[in-house]
Amino acid sequence: MTSYVPPSQCLGLLGKIVPLLEHSGTQVLDGSRFAGHPAKHICKLPEGTLYFENANDLDVDDDGFTSRPGTVWPAWRPADWVTTPPHQEATSYGGALGPPEGWSAFLHQYIVLPGTLNGDSGVWWRTEAGLKIGDGAVVIKGSQWISCVFVDTGPGNKIGEMSLAAHAKFRNPATLFEASHEARENGGVVQRESAGRPNIKAVSRTTNRATPGPFITLVFPRTSLSSLSTTKLFTNISAKFAALVGQPGPGTAL
Repeated sequence: MTSYVPPSQCLGLLGKIVPLLEHSGTQVLDGSRFAGHPAKHICKLPEGTLYFENANDLDVDDDGFTSRPGTVWPAWRPADWVTTPPHQEATSYGGALGPPEGWSAFLHQYIVLPGTLNGDSGVWWRTEAGLKIGDGAVVIKGSQWISCVFVDTGPGNKIGEMSLAAHAKFRNPATLFEASHEARENGGVVQRESAGRPNIKAVSRTTNRATPGPFITLVFPRTSLSSLSTTKLFTNISAKFAALVGQPGPGTAL
């Protein structure tokens, strides 16, 4: 038995998942390793679904490709957006749903799960949760939910992160960015920010302000099949989620 209780605003959506949290076949996982960005509760439901709650917020991930001929970007992407180190142009996942360089935080709803810490014998999401990159997921806030794909691995001490496109479903996309300044080299020397210097220009960068929670994330093992498109995977995720929730079902994703 566990004393954990899901957020009250999510109870109506979770349906039959709520009693499963106290089922004898549910395995509570140790979350002490995630001091950098913690989860209030982490467990595996009896049929293997990973469940975790981030009570405070979900971090923002902006990895993936940022420039490609012919790409139609969402209207909310700032025209002057620039990357912030340590941005990566490729994600971890390279499978049927696209090669590592085929994913973009602006275009795809995806989640990031923690990788290894010093002394680990394997990757956490594989050894502890039985997952593999490309598995489907659901992210819940209150009575709203979205489908996602697990496509990237992050720091081993953090859990709870999703792409810009996923965050944009739960908040005003304009709040995902903030004004910054970009230094230009002048004779090999990077100048300091100064309003009067022509080598400094205003740009937009991804904000480091996470989206307030609470959030619940479900990740479904054995859902990443070689023949699936993202559309088919999201259809399967919806069906999997509906089966867990029971009647009358979770309604339509955002």
